[in-house]
Amino acid sequence: MSYDLDPSPCHRTSALWWDISSCRDLIVSGVWVKLVCAGCNSEIGHGRFLSCMGSVWHPECFQCHACNLPIADYEFSMSGNYPYHKACYKELYHPKCDVCKQFVSVILTDSLIPTNMSGLIEYRAHPFWLQKYCPSHEHDGTPRCCSCERMELLVLLVFLTMFTFQSRETTYVSLDDGRKLCLECLDSAIMDNSECQPLFLDIQEFYEGLNMKVTQQIPLLLVERQALNEAMEGEKNGHHHLPETRGLCLSEEQTVSTILRRPRIGAGNRATDMVLEPYRLTRVCEVTAILILYGLPRLLTGSILAHEMMHAWLRLNGDCWPFAYQLQLFC
Repeated sequence: MSYDLDPSPCHRTSALWWDISSCRDLIVSGVWVKLVCAGCNSEIGHGRFLSCMGSVWHPECFQCHACNLPIADYEFSMSGNYPYHKACYKELYHPKCDVCKQFVSVILTDSLIPTNMSGLIEYRAHPFWLQKYCPSHEHDGTPRCCSCERMELLVLLVFLTMFTFQSRETTYVSLDDGRKLCLECLDSAIMDNSECQPLFLDIQEFYEGLNMKVTQQIPLLLVERQALNEAMEGEKNGHHHLPETRGLCLSEEQTVSTILRRPRIGAGNRATDMVLEPYRLTRVCEVTAILILYGLPRLLTGSILAHEMMHAWLRLNGDCWPFAYQLQLFC
C-alpha cells in the first residue's frame, strides 16, 4: 500500500526579531503595553526579543519542544502549539524506512529527495506487517519474501578503516526458480510431494465434513514457478491466481516436472540438489492434477490447496459458470 504524508502537518512560520534600545514598553493604538515573555512570564527589558506564534519571547526562552535548546533560525516547524527545530521535527515525525533505516525518500531525476513532486513524503507499507519502506526498494533489487512479502532488511556496518557498508540483516534463501524466502517462512515451508501428502489428506477430510467428498483420485504435485507457468499455458480452461500463480487445477493431458525430493540449503543460502521428475498426466476424469507452487509455508500451501480443491470438486460435479471470474470468486 502507498501512503502520502505532509512533511510538516502544522504550518511553518518565520521568526521576526525586534530590538528595544531606549524604552521598555511599546505604544499600541495609543496605549502603553508592557512586553511580557511567553516563555518565562517576565517583562522583556532592553535588548532583542522575538515575536512569533502570537506572543513575544526572550531569545533564550523560545525553545524547541524536543531538545529544549533555543531556536535561533528564522524558520521552524510546529506540531500542536509547540515549536521545533526543523531537524528535530524531522527526527520525530519524518517516517524512517524499515529496510535501509534512513529517512524515507523518493527517486526523482536519478537523485534521492525527501518528498515527491507534490511536496509530500511518499512511502510504502505492508497492510499486515506495517513494514514501511522507500518506494525505490520495489525496483532496486531488494529481496522480498515470496510468501509473507516482507522485504529483507539492511544493516550498516562501520569498520575502523572509516568505511561504511550496508549488509543484509537476515539473509533470505534463494530458491531455484528465482524466488526469495525469509527464514521464518522457510521454517514451515513444504518443499516436495511427500511433505504435502498429509496436508492433502487433511483438506480432503475437511471437504468430506462439508458433504463435498472428492471421489476421484487426483494427483497432487509440487512444482517450480516455471513448471507452473508452462502448465498454465497448456491449460485451455485454467483458473489461476494473478499476478503470481501459486496453484492450478488441470484438466488437460500434459507432462509436468514435479519435485521428487526437497532441496537442501547450501552455500550462500541457496537451495540446491533438488530432484525433479517428469510426471505424465492422463485424463480419466474432468481433473488431471492439482499443481501447487513449492516452498511456501504449510498454512499458505493449505489455503491454496483448499482453493484448488474447490475448483476440482466443481469440475467433477459439472460446474456451469458463465464467467471465469465468478467461479474464481466463489472458490
